[in-house]
Formats: sequence, C-alpha cells, structure tokens
Amino acid sequence: MSSSFSWNTKEWDKLLTRCVAMKGLAAKIGIQGEKAAEPHTDGEPLTNAEVAAVHEFSGPQDSPPGRPFIRPPYDNDPGKWKGEIAEACANVIKGANPVAELRRVGENYRTAITDRVKAGIGPPLSEATINRRRGQNTQKKRDKLESKGKAMDTTPLIDTGTMIGAISVVVGKA
Repeated sequence: MSSSFSWNTKEWDKLLTRCVAMKGLAAKIGIQGEKAAEPHTDGEPLTNAEVAAVHEFSGPQDSPPGRPFIRPPYDNDPGKWKGEIAEACANVIKGANPVAELRRVGENYRTAITDRVKAGIGPPLSEATINRRRGQNTQKKRDKLESKGKAMDTTPLIDTGTMIGAISVVVGKA
C-alpha cells in the first residue's frame, strides 16, 4: 500500500495568514461598552454594569442575593463551550473568517445567558421587590391587577428588559 502527499504552498500560506490573524483575537460577552455605562432604569443611581456585577456576585450582606447569569452557562457545561471553540478553529482551518467564527460562538453564549435569565434564576424575588415593581403594597391589590392582565414580570433580573438588552458580544484583539 502506498500513499502520496501533495504540498500546496499557496493554501498553506492562506492557512498561516488566517492563523496569524487569529492571534490575540477574543470574543468578549457581557455588559460592556456604552450600554454598560448607561444608568440602569429601575431608579437606582447605578449603571447597568454595576447592577450586573451586584447580581453576578451578590450585593453587600447578600442583598440582593447573588443571581449569577454570565458565568453559569460555561460553568455548567464547559465541554459544550470547548466544543464550540474547537468547531470554530476547525472552520477557520477550512477557510472561515476567524472574526466571524468568534462572533458566532459569542452570540451562542449570549443566547445561553439570556435564556438562563428568561428561565428564572433563584432565589425568587422578595415580596418587597415584587411590590415595588408593581407599585402595589398588598397582595390583594396585586391579585386585582393580575385579574385584569396588568401584572409585571416577577422573574429575577427581568423587569424592563434593560439588563438583557445590555448584553453584547465584542470581537477584537484582547
């Protein structure tokens, strides 16, 4: 049995060029850029980034309690994300654009973050937070509003959608 090998310098040079272009590239996913510096809309004097940090790591004296949403998609399934990166690398070797591949992986991770938030992250909101969000101070008043279809979302980290809307993917040199 014999085998043959053919060396194509032009294709090799293209591969090397793509590999060099990847050096130092990173996909950053989270609350960043202009949206990070914007004031959060719930009336607090904090920016979106500050509110996200409090929820990701918990506030002073655990108030509000920690509801991590950025780290868990990776922590809960590192194999999935290592596989995503391996697939991106394989695609780049086959000729795909490195920036586009990192953006694809970053967008998949951003979706995993938003899906986690939408599914609900414990612990549930406190009664005081629910009352504040609804502008009501009694269960009876909230029940009356809900019967008229006027209830607000009581899923933690979702109120106005500001937090989810501030999650972005930035691909560039690390």
